[in-house]
Amino acid sequence: MNFEKNENMFLRTKHVESKLVFGDPRFISKPWLTLIIPTYKRPELLKQALDSVLSQFHCSFFWDVIVVDNEKFDGKINKTEALIRKINNPRILYYRNCEQLRPGDNFNRGILLARGQWVSMLHDDDILTRSALKNLGKIIHVYSRSNFKKELGAISALYYQFYDSQESKYRPSEIDNLDAYLSSLPTNYALLNLTHRWLWFTSHLGGLVPSNGTVLNRKAVLDVGGFNDDFGICADLILFYCLENKYRVYSLTSPIGFYRWGKNSMSQITSTRKVVQNCFDVREYIYGKSFCSKILSLLLKRSHYFQFTSDVVKEYNNVNANKILLSEFDNIYKSRPFRCTFIIFRGVRKIYESYKHLETKRILKKILKGEGV
Repeated sequence: MNFEKNENMFLRTKHVESKLVFGDPRFISKPWLTLIIPTYKRPELLKQALDSVLSQFHCSFFWDVIVVDNEKFDGKINKTEALIRKINNPRILYYRNCEQLRPGDNFNRGILLARGQWVSMLHDDDILTRSALKNLGKIIHVYSRSNFKKELGAISALYYQFYDSQESKYRPSEIDNLDAYLSSLPTNYALLNLTHRWLWFTSHLGGLVPSNGTVLNRKAVLDVGGFNDDFGICADLILFYCLENKYRVYSLTSPIGFYRWGKNSMSQITSTRKVVQNCFDVREYIYGKSFCSKILSLLLKRSHYFQFTSDVVKEYNNVNANKILLSEFDNIYKSRPFRCTFIIFRGVRKIYESYKHLETKRILKKILKGEGV
């Protein structure tokens, strides 16, 4: 499978209508940023997400909110529509699909419906800090200056995780206090530059789940074809990888939201297996791109798989009572790295992370001086 094929995924669902059920686009006629929230039958969680959005600090730009409901439109008021009408905020445009779309296709529908130059993502079970959009606006303005060599394509958001379990590091009742603290801090303009090399040195594709304020250049996403659900559960990470071919992609270094574990698909073992399998498939594709990458794969493949899968297993076990073992993924890739090779890989990874930290400081210093990078 060619993970970098430039297929227009927006055309695949062109025949599916999304009805504007609530809201007037004329209220904010020309938003600079559109925040999109894809949702499906989770009004109680959606309310928390919308509360965090509608309590944002004042921004120096126009922005609106699009909620794309993936519960098939049947002409009747469902629970999600009832919630939207109860909130009754003119900033919200509520759409409902006439046919149920795949998750990535529903993300694409939100991007297609968005009118802003920039699109900010928020899952319906996640929460933004009150200063999120204000800070993002400032950061985008600085990093969009014309004297950069490439156009800005995306900024992956950083966030805290909280869980619907007794083991949660951050209880929902504590989030307000943490939000107040984070929102009182000055804007952090330091961004981590994400490139294809990120995989070679860390075993990860780079970029986090596109929620909690992850911002996408709408034109850039349309250019590369959007989210491709044919690529599986990691289609969102592959979108970042594809954007890196033509655009600058960064990650925030300060959190601007709270990502919920416990009521989403990632708390299920089947989804965890799909993440490991999909990321393995992507690495296999990248290994085969050139003669040099094939040689490097002979040295790195075992370490990459072991490190990435170990990280996934650790994350899963942090939030689930039923623990899993690394050996449960041996049907994907059984070989373990040689001890000396893995030690070298871990050392190189630490060196690369230190280098990226210094690079972040260098880029920040230049942009604050108004220089190109």
